[in-house]
Amino acid sequence: MSNLARELDAVHQHTPIEAVMLLPVHGGKGVADDYGAEDIPCYAETPFGRTLSWPVVRPWLDYDYGSSYGTQRCHSLLAWTADTVYFVQEFDGMTRLRAVPRHPEPPPPPPPPPPHLEVPKARWIGPLPRYCDFCGVPLSFSFVDGRVDSGGGYGETWAFMCLPCHHRHGAGLGTGLGQRYALVKGVWQKTAG
Repeated sequence: MSNLARELDAVHQHTPIEAVMLLPVHGGKGVADDYGAEDIPCYAETPFGRTLSWPVVRPWLDYDYGSSYGTQRCHSLLAWTADTVYFVQEFDGMTRLRAVPRHPEPPPPPPPPPPHLEVPKARWIGPLPRYCDFCGVPLSFSFVDGRVDSGGGYGETWAFMCLPCHHRHGAGLGTGLGQRYALVKGVWQKTAG
């Protein structure tokens, strides 16, 4: 058998209980026919939902109840000390007085990310195209090595295109479609596709 008054007396001896709030069992309405209330003395007269001092609340909790398997057979409550909040928990048929920190500490900061390993950007390694295969403009800052949209026809034709011609004639960017390259610090780097 357990007794909430004696359990909280032990808490109160080490750290004073600042306030207690009695709550209906199983989220009930605080009336005599609440589920599980039939075993709790003076249940219907309990001052539910009011923040009271420990000496005022203690008599309401000074009764023995079965804490082993079965439904909760005692008041629900919240009891505050300077650094802890106590409550009644029923889990897997066992009723116990439990506690959580009153002022939880923030979680520790996340671990630092692994050292940044820069993935080398893909770059053009073949002979550089000089002119757009469609309009003949010099390809001096960017170009697309891409598939030409054949309008639903068969066959795949590829071309070196300036960006405007790729917009008009290209099949898109990505694997099997085309790659866009731009001159960055003297290196032709893949920027899309």
